Order: sequence, then C-alpha cells, then structure tokens
Amino acid sequence: MIPRLYPAASTSWETNGSPLANATACSVKQGGGSSELTLVYPMSGLHFKDIKQRSIILMKPDPYTRVQPFRIYFIGKPINGTVTFRARHLAYDAAGIPIAPIEAFSAEDAANKIKANAMVDCPFTWSSDMNDFGSVLQTKTPASARALTLGSKNTLQGVFGGDLIYDHYDIKLLSNGGADRGVVFRYGVDLIDLQQEENISNVYTGIVPYYSGSGKNAAQVIGSVLQASGTYSFVRILPVDLTDAFDDVPTVADLNAAGREYLQNNDISTPEVSLNLSWDQLAGKEVHLYDTVGVEFEELDVSAKARICETNYDGLNEEYLGVTVGSPRKTIADTIANAGKQISSIPTTTQMQQAIIDQTRLITGIKGGCMITNFNENGQPFELLFIDTLDSTTAREVLRINREGIGFSTSGVNGPFETAWTIDGKFHAKWILAETITTEKLENLSITESKVADTAVSYSKTSSGVQGTLTQVGTNTADIQTLFGYFQAIGAYFNNTDGGIATARLAISDSFNFKGDYVQWLTIKDGEGNNQKVLAIVPAN
Repeated sequence: MIPRLYPAASTSWETNGSPLANATACSVKQGGGSSELTLVYPMSGLHFKDIKQRSIILMKPDPYTRVQPFRIYFIGKPINGTVTFRARHLAYDAAGIPIAPIEAFSAEDAANKIKANAMVDCPFTWSSDMNDFGSVLQTKTPASARALTLGSKNTLQGVFGGDLIYDHYDIKLLSNGGADRGVVFRYGVDLIDLQQEENISNVYTGIVPYYSGSGKNAAQVIGSVLQASGTYSFVRILPVDLTDAFDDVPTVADLNAAGREYLQNNDISTPEVSLNLSWDQLAGKEVHLYDTVGVEFEELDVSAKARICETNYDGLNEEYLGVTVGSPRKTIADTIANAGKQISSIPTTTQMQQAIIDQTRLITGIKGGCMITNFNENGQPFELLFIDTLDSTTAREVLRINREGIGFSTSGVNGPFETAWTIDGKFHAKWILAETITTEKLENLSITESKVADTAVSYSKTSSGVQGTLTQVGTNTADIQTLFGYFQAIGAYFNNTDGGIATARLAISDSFNFKGDYVQWLTIKDGEGNNQKVLAIVPAN
C-alpha cells in the first residue's frame, strides 16, 4: 500500500489525501499499547515539502486491520538524500486531554468515566468488554487521558489487564485482543533461537520436596523424587522447601502429596516462550497481534502456549517484517482474580524468599516502555532513562542513571527521586529487606516489627552508671513487666552510655518472644564474624 499524507488539522480521512508514492520504507510496529510508524522518504520525492511536524500519515498497521492515522512527531536529519519520519497513532493525542479525578469499579465503568470526566473537548471514546467487579481505579488529581489508559499502576490497563486496541478515535480495552487460530510453531524445525535454548535449560523434569522444621517441630523429612508430566531426554530435579505448608512434622506420604499439589500449581516443565519470528518463519501462517499460538518442543515432548505481543509490518510490501512471541503477562487483575486459589493451593514461603520471587518477576517481566539515551550539546551520551512509556514527557515510572548515581521515581523524569543511590555512597530507600546486615554504626534508628505491645525504654547516664527505665505507652502491662524482668535477671548492660540506641546483648534466651513498637530481636555479626542475638531498643521521646 502507498502511504497517504493529510494536514495536521484533519479529523477524517475519507478523501485520498496526498500519496507518498516515493517512499522507500514504511513500517508499523505495535504491541503493548504502543503503535508507531516509521517512514523513509527521499527529499526529491513527491509531496516531500508537505510532510511536516504533526502531519498525519494513513497506513495499514498489519495485513488484517483497516488503515489507521499516525501523527508525525519526529523528523530526522537528511542522510544520503533521504529523511526518516516517525509518527504515533492518533490515540497518543489523548496525552493532551486532562481528566478530572475518577473512581471506577470495573473496566467498563472506568472507560466510560474517562470520557465523561474530560475537562476539555475530547474526540476519543473508550470502551471495554470487561465488566467484572473486584478491582478499583481511583485517582485524586487530574491526569492525562493517555496516562490513565495504560501503564503499570492505577491505570485502566494496569488495574484491569487486557489488551489495548486503537482504531481511529476508538480506544478499546479487550479481555483478549487476539484469538487462538490453531497456529503452531515447532522448535528446532520452524524455529531456531539462542534465547530459547536458554529457556529450555531452565526446565525441570521433577521435584524432590523436603521439610526442615525448627523448635518443637525440629525434624528433617525428605520426600520422593516426583516426576513432572512429559517425556524428557534429560533429568533435572528441583529441590522444593515445603516446610511452610505444614503446622506439624509431616510424614513422607504427606510431603509427597504436597509435592504433587505443588507440581499441579507450578508449571516447572514448560519452557517460557520468548521468540522473534521472521517473515520466512511466518510463511503460510495467519497471526494477528495478541493471538495465542502453540510452540512445540519435540525434544521435551511438551507444548507451550504464548501470545503474539508485538508485530512489525512492512506496509509497502504488505508483509510482516517480524513478530515477537512472548509468554502471557500477569496483571493486577490476574492477581486479584486468582488470589484465593493461589493462597489455598500454593505452599507459603518466608518473607525473604517471597521478596526474591517478587522482585525477580518484576525485573524479568518487562511490560513495555523504553530506554532513552540523553546526549549533551557535543553529541556525547551522558545518561540513560528507563521509562514506562515511549515519551519522557508522559513517563511516570522512571529509572534514571548518570554520573551522579541511580534514581527511582514514580512521578516522572524530574522526580522527586525518593529512592536513590548516589555516587558519594549514600543509599536512600523507603523500605529495605535483607538477610544479613553487617555494620559498624547505626544512626537515627527506629526499629519496628509488629504492634503486639506498645512499649518504650528510656535511659540516661548518671554518676553511678546508666539508669534504664521501662515506660508503658500502651496497656500491655504483663509484657512490660516480663521484659523488665529479663533486664534485671541477665544484668544487661548498655553499649551506648551517651544516649541513643541501647542494646541488651548476649545471654538472652531464644525463647523470649517479646515484640513491640520499639523492641525487636536482631541477628548481627560480631567482630569475629559470628552471628549474635541482640535485643535492640529505641529510647522513648
């Protein structure tokens, strides 16, 4: 197809426009709420002088969709007599439409309220085929319509999931923007990809469950090797700690039963799919954006389902330049919908283990956005921006890296950066979880584990030494008396006699289980690298 050019103020495209017949390349890449066109045009070509900032180019984004309008936002420098133009789908214009605060309890409700709460004339219409209740989109300040539409937090798509489809002025959030048309790719036959080799190497053929208890349940129980479904040419067994699944020491039979349940709820034997397919590999197969396709791994005798998450379409030659196949993404809506089932069927884990799982999923589960390199006036790169949109002016979630350090922001590229690691060695964060902390000095420390009892310990330096006083802030007198009794019994000393943090160290029974606003057990390393139990106390104000 020949791309057609329209003036910036055009609102309908029923006329033929100006044909850009001399284009040497014109492609459209779309997926994950992004839809961008790239045009390469000779300066000697017909209508070249009419191609301006904000002009509109009409082009097909794929073989199956009607032509779509794209607004030019970038004009490159001439290279060998040609210029590269970049244009975004007209739906990006919603970034300039402010929306008053809204509260919506379903995707359908949110879609309607975005349009209804527009603070200026709004030509766009939002719709959704998802009307399930259970998730809430709520804003307290005005936001742009596009910022409310997509992103990872408190947005239409971020809260309710689904796929965004742009069609002229219509913005649709569909539960599934594609379909399963029975298309199957065979790894090793249709597909050969180094990245997929790495995914296959992480497949496990079975598990061995084990229990490792402590205290009154101190015992070690090891289950049988349990095979995952499928036939494999190799053996790769994953040890799985199921201690948290039991209140008492389990039998081997109980442990094996829990292990089989774990296998049912955790697909350890299916490779995650991440493939880039060329036109040759797609020959004879009809695939649309967001379609579900099968990928067969004959060597493993297993199949995986994956989705077409990105397409790159050559509009001039009317064929795909390539598509990207990826494993289905998880959304906030997925999490809410499956929360009850997950809690009852998947063994629990420790806070540290869960934190590692969560942060691994976050780091490896890229959900769109882009990386931008900023250059100084001499054309030299000086910083990187990792953002959640394709435009730094609309980005909210930002990782900014330059010679001064690394900053994390949820308020745009200019911060504030409430979490940062600067070049002078300072690290600031709202919340830190660590298995072991080795330190020489603690400053301005306030330690809180839980609010079982409201207590505080104050102390002061006197002529006869350090005087400690336990002060009741809440009403749990028994706990306060018990704690004070331990201080008297062990002859505790204070290691900081000038004020500040006081610690009752060593010789404290592990069975002591007092927890309060200002008291917490810590395990720290002494000068010889050995772990020591410490009861850390913050004096009352």
